[in-house]
Amino acid sequence: MYTGVMSNLQCTGQRDAYLSVGRFAQAAQLSRKALRLYDQLGILVPDYVDPASGYRYYSTTQFEKARFVRLLRAMEMPLADIRRVLAATTSDEAIQLVIDCHRAFETKADQVRHASQKVLAYLRKENDTMSINVSAKAFPVRQAVSIKKNITVPAFHEFIPKVLTQLSAYVKEAGGNISGDPICFYYGPVNESDDGPIEICIPIEGSVVPSSDILVREIPAHRGAIGTATLEQSSYPAILEVWDDVVSWVSQNKFEMTDKTVCCYEIWHIDDTISIVQPFESED
Repeated sequence: MYTGVMSNLQCTGQRDAYLSVGRFAQAAQLSRKALRLYDQLGILVPDYVDPASGYRYYSTTQFEKARFVRLLRAMEMPLADIRRVLAATTSDEAIQLVIDCHRAFETKADQVRHASQKVLAYLRKENDTMSINVSAKAFPVRQAVSIKKNITVPAFHEFIPKVLTQLSAYVKEAGGNISGDPICFYYGPVNESDDGPIEICIPIEGSVVPSSDILVREIPAHRGAIGTATLEQSSYPAILEVWDDVVSWVSQNKFEMTDKTVCCYEIWHIDDTISIVQPFESED
């Protein structure tokens, strides 16, 4: 661990009496089960293991580290991230890991608050009006460069600016012109466990050839329901409500959702707002 945080653990030259697992667990306010797990993961290893009996013993000098680990767990920091904090070589690195965990927890808390509000409104049978205007639109054939990838959250959010920069530079180098806002097709759900895949596209004009990782494709003509979120609604998890509104509009108008031509997608506008498009089929 970063020496500035726990330096006194190594600096002391006095070894106090060893404590059994039970005594140390009680004093450190950690369970025996937690101590076994921390030992297995190298997070908090016993100071001494009797070679004959296999009994594990802790030193009182390990209390500070135990309390520090307990605080990290109180933050609901994943064990893998706790190991990274303990292995950090600088205070700045350790601090950034803690800040990242805090931000992730705040995002999760926002998701829970948002979902609970919707659940309570549903159970109370409160009117659930659409938060955006949704309309039907015919989209023409377009050419685009794209990159398709299986990816989960949060890596997806970090991937977006990188791939947009890569695609834009490729179009410029190839002598083409960008003709529209970026599009992201969702071939499957994208979250902490599901990885899509997704395909990020930039509409283009002009002749551009594909490369080893960049596709040049045609986006077929199609009809779709489109709704544009406000800037506030364009962040996660508020954007999920916009998706719900677009899908509900398709259902209310008795259109049939389809992915035969193109699948559902987002349009990422230059002002950081997002439009949701759900392709549909109709009899007319």
